[in-house]
Amino acid sequence: MINRAIIFIFLASLTGCDQVTSLFEGENILVVSVSNEKHIPETRKILLSRFEDYSPSFLSSISTEVDSNKIIFSFKRGSPSKEIIEILTSTQGNLTARSPEGIWFTEKDIVEIIVKKDKYERNTLVFTLTNDGGARVKQLSKKAVNNKSVIDTYLDDEVLASANVLEPLVRKFQLSFNDVNAYRLGSMACTLRHGALPEKVSIIKSSF
Repeated sequence: MINRAIIFIFLASLTGCDQVTSLFEGENILVVSVSNEKHIPETRKILLSRFEDYSPSFLSSISTEVDSNKIIFSFKRGSPSKEIIEILTSTQGNLTARSPEGIWFTEKDIVEIIVKKDKYERNTLVFTLTNDGGARVKQLSKKAVNNKSVIDTYLDDEVLASANVLEPLVRKFQLSFNDVNAYRLGSMACTLRHGALPEKVSIIKSSF
């Protein structure tokens, strides 16, 4: 009989993710409350998509059920870590990048977002925007270069980064986040990839 620890190590190497619980641990439960019951279907869909993005293995599964204003998530055969679960749940996901020239883009303009290191080994997010979003960024960045303006990036009203605009940007560009580690940046990218929650939710029970 093959040792389960060997199987887990093999599967973990396939996923490339060390922020997971063991595939052989018991079921984990997360219960969140939603103030407006009309928001439950969308909240359930977005949170489930975020959690599945961090699923440690094709063997893992997440089931959901609704009880009044509560959504219950059941994680079987592995799950994201407690810290990742808290970040993915507590982050509403409203992104705004703006400068004195105006609002450059929001989470609704994002088509794709990935995390990578730039040539200086800085953690960056690479954004690909819609055509409309890209046109807006191109126009505003030209003005910002001339005005020597700073672009501020906010996530849920928290300033993530401020950067000088040195050249006009196009539809696909990257922003550096010197004070945000790759672990945190990855979870941020995950929340943005699946859209903003219609409202902030509260964790009322967790077995992580």
